[in-house]
Amino acid sequence: MPVAPLMQGAMPLMPVLSAQEVQAAEESKSHQAAAALAGQAIKSQLLAYVQSCFSDSQNARQQAGVTDNLVNAQRRRKGEYDATRLAELAKFSIKPFWVPLTQIKCNAAEAWMRDILLPYGEKIWTLKPTVEPEVPETRAQIARVAAAAHVQAMTESGQQVPAGGLQQILDDMIEAEKDELRKAAMARAKAMETRIEDQLSESAWPQVFQEFLSNAVTFGTGFLKGPVIQRVKRRHWADGAITVDYEPFPTVQAPSPHDMYPSPWSVGVEDGYIIERIKTYRSGLEACIGVENYLDNEITALLAETPADMGLSQSNLPGDDQRAASEQKALGSKDVRIECFEFWGPVPGFLLADAKLPGQDFQPGRDYEVQIIWSRDHILKVMPNWSDLGTRPYFKAVYKRIPGSFWGVGVPMLMISSQDRANGSMVAMLHNMSWASGPMAWVDVTRLVEKGDALTWHPGKVLQTTNEMGLTVPPAQWYTVPSNASELMAIYNQAVADSDNESGVPAYTYGSDRAAGAATTFSGLTALMNSAARGIKDAFAEVDTNGVGPLISNWVDWLNKYDPDDNIKGDVKVITTGATGLFVKELQMQKLTEFMDRTNNPVDLSIIGLKGRAKLLRKMADQLKMADFTELIPSDKELDARERQQKEEAAALAASKPNAGGANTMGTVPRAENMRVPIEG
Repeated sequence: MPVAPLMQGAMPLMPVLSAQEVQAAEESKSHQAAAALAGQAIKSQLLAYVQSCFSDSQNARQQAGVTDNLVNAQRRRKGEYDATRLAELAKFSIKPFWVPLTQIKCNAAEAWMRDILLPYGEKIWTLKPTVEPEVPETRAQIARVAAAAHVQAMTESGQQVPAGGLQQILDDMIEAEKDELRKAAMARAKAMETRIEDQLSESAWPQVFQEFLSNAVTFGTGFLKGPVIQRVKRRHWADGAITVDYEPFPTVQAPSPHDMYPSPWSVGVEDGYIIERIKTYRSGLEACIGVENYLDNEITALLAETPADMGLSQSNLPGDDQRAASEQKALGSKDVRIECFEFWGPVPGFLLADAKLPGQDFQPGRDYEVQIIWSRDHILKVMPNWSDLGTRPYFKAVYKRIPGSFWGVGVPMLMISSQDRANGSMVAMLHNMSWASGPMAWVDVTRLVEKGDALTWHPGKVLQTTNEMGLTVPPAQWYTVPSNASELMAIYNQAVADSDNESGVPAYTYGSDRAAGAATTFSGLTALMNSAARGIKDAFAEVDTNGVGPLISNWVDWLNKYDPDDNIKGDVKVITTGATGLFVKELQMQKLTEFMDRTNNPVDLSIIGLKGRAKLLRKMADQLKMADFTELIPSDKELDARERQQKEEAAALAASKPNAGGANTMGTVPRAENMRVPIEG
């Protein structure tokens, strides 16, 4: 089983030290000696390659404006102006004011998605066997022999052989074998589903999924990562006592978009390469010492370079300060975390040849999909991708897609126009009302007898003035600044209304008192909600098809490859139900229910028959994701068998009665056209 806590095992990518040097390093406990030994490592070509990939990705992200957009989106959701806008307002002595439209829309969008995608007590995915089972040839041969023996025994005992003869009996036996295989496959799929559900639960899946949704709504792009194998503390009961051990365990994470660096020209996580920036505490690295495939001396050297009471030097990338401020982190505090980088992508074989991984023979002329983790000048892990399909553990969903772009657009950036207009109109209105809130006056202080009277005005105040110059202008005069509140309020209301369309989250979807018209009635609100869902359904589909579905599928592959329990293994497919929870259950189920009600009459039933009715029931159960109920609906084979039995019983009943010409104490024989015969499907 591969072990990958923060990072998995790396092979030495430096000159091999002599035995004397190794012994000296082990005997020395000082940081200076360990750091000097680590300094002997030569930066390899492989390290230079992945570092250049990160530099290219970081520069491309900055030049494309992605970093600024991420910071801007996070700041807008928090409700803060950037430094440029604050300086503009301060220049005119205007106090800033932020209208919380973005926060309201983001919170409402998250709540909407959470209600659909994370229902209480349910999950939004399920597992089913992939293909229809085929009976192995050995079991089919046994069935053929048994069918022939059964027909022979019936013939010898004088029993009536079914109309289909040997072939009918053989088909029934084969179908019974298939049913057993279906049940076994379904049981394995259910066991796999339960195993993944338990592991996700222990990984705090609701919290991780909520963070993933929040990232998608805020930044426009959310990431899921898994399974990530970590050494975690787990409790066990043994002989009536609790023991705590470190065990490798699959977990799920939701990396921040701030920390994701795709290759410059990629559109998806499988294109080019992708790098995650990770900051961990010393304990995270110390837990890796002694784990299979870890390079203990590299970890020890890295930890020794900086004592525990000192912060390890970290790169200050563009946007770091703004991100820390938005996340309410103290910029001046000491950061003792260790900065690492995790690379997933193709690497030329000639760069991997020196790694000499056990069981791996890298050809110089080929590229290999690998995972590399490094920190500063230390490569901490080099491992080929465990997935046979080359799938990486990152899965991405966007709120609104930009064609050809890796990144999506979230609610804050979608409603920039309405948010800025609302802010501008409200700031202007508050500024205007502060001036128009009361009368103002001017005074010619040269004509005042008491100069201090200019600053001590009050009702009933008498100003003593002089007019030595014989001026006709009064010494003081009142005036009022006109109010523009009506015009500014109209601009504000229009901006608020436009925010509904720009964000795709209308006010009536979260019970705002601004709802009017059709939104004030139940049927009207239902129709409006269904209409509004069209604007957000892309986000639901993204979470299903590009986020949760591929994550669970990758988890299944990992368990099939490494889990020791063969009873859960099998070829299964992931069925996601998040997006269909809103659209299928509310629309298709409504139409399907109406269709079943309208066809529930003797005329229609005589047309579609029992098979048609059973098919409709299966369709409804499938839409409701009621697999247990589906098993209760008879198959077409079982319905055919029931129909044959009914016909045989009817024929036997008719044969047991006297004919019309003989004595009949039970009454006359019913006419054939009056006999009720089961309807063919």
